[in-house]
Amino acid sequence: MDDVKGIITDIQGFSTDNGPGIRTTVFLKGCALRCPWCHNPETLFPAPQLLFYPQRCLHCGRCVSRCPRHCHTDDESGHTFQRAVCTACGSCVSVCPAEALVMAGKEVRVGEVMSRIMADKPYYDLSGGGLSLSGGEPLLQAGFCAELAKRCSFEGIRTLVDTSACVPYSRFEAVRPYVREYYVDLKCPDEAAYRRHTGGSLITVLDNLHRLSDDGADITVRIPIIPHVNDTPEACAHMARHLDGITVKAVHLLPFHKLGLSKYQALGLVYPYAEVPSYSVGDLLPLLRAFSSYPVSIAG
Repeated sequence: MDDVKGIITDIQGFSTDNGPGIRTTVFLKGCALRCPWCHNPETLFPAPQLLFYPQRCLHCGRCVSRCPRHCHTDDESGHTFQRAVCTACGSCVSVCPAEALVMAGKEVRVGEVMSRIMADKPYYDLSGGGLSLSGGEPLLQAGFCAELAKRCSFEGIRTLVDTSACVPYSRFEAVRPYVREYYVDLKCPDEAAYRRHTGGSLITVLDNLHRLSDDGADITVRIPIIPHVNDTPEACAHMARHLDGITVKAVHLLPFHKLGLSKYQALGLVYPYAEVPSYSVGDLLPLLRAFSSYPVSIAG
């Protein structure tokens, strides 16, 4: 139904990072995990949030006069934003000429998103691409995802779900009639580490992977390689053993990077990995052997 609603942060066209071919990626808001290395912090919380980039500010004062809660002041000391008072109404965003104020999170209907998806259908047909649902954790909005995927299936567009898989399997069952392809994150080598670093359960992830495999899903496992979490050959060998008995199309290793740092700052959040060096493709080469039983590659 066109009027089914969801909360998203962005729709990215001509995407090549979230599945085969040229794709449209819809980023949904909300995530049950709290991975400290997350590069999409604006997707963690389900409610809309305001990002403030002070380096872009022109000090025009338009936000000061527009904000109904007087969250902004701009004087000789600079632009001050009182985040604790802000309700993310978006009034200031609508008058900011420099995109120093950006809203993360908006309610959309399936029909609106489908209009955007259909505009790029010729590129999917030529490249073998389609729709990717990412986040955040898209399956926290499983009803919205299922309706989008259903509509895409009707139009001959394939949908891929990019997920942590740390959700009840009923969330997968909602989309399974319309989605065959899944990118599933495997983040930590054991349950204790998974709970400590993400707040979730590796047991849930592995159970869902086995059930997806048994259901005949097309699974690509993606492993973000994080310093001091899973960046040793021993940790990778442990994660590879978790895949025994699961039909996996490919394994992608993702080098740690800090591309989300500016978004943490704009949200007024502390990024725990701010001083940790990023990894290069070459840094991950010694880890490939652990996954030699699978088609394995390093993204980036």
